[in-house]
Amino acid sequence: MRTTVTLEADVERELKEEARRTGEPFKQVINRVIRAGLRAGNVAQPTYEPLVFDLGQASVDLTQAAALAAQLEDDEWVRRYRQAR
Repeated sequence: MRTTVTLEADVERELKEEARRTGEPFKQVINRVIRAGLRAGNVAQPTYEPLVFDLGQASVDLTQAAALAAQLEDDEWVRRYRQAR
């Protein structure tokens, strides 16, 4: 199968060096390296390290967060109503 692939510069350099070293055609080196990588299962997965910050002890009881949010929203509606009058 014929396809077009864009190689990053460092990957291209390493593949060409491997082709020179082994005397294999570039195409064969690419196929061999891809096969080896797939068989080994070492397709790198990007790791995600979340930023974590200690915010200290909560100043309100968050077990009733929805009720607190509703109360704050109600208070804001009352404040706006009073300002409009």
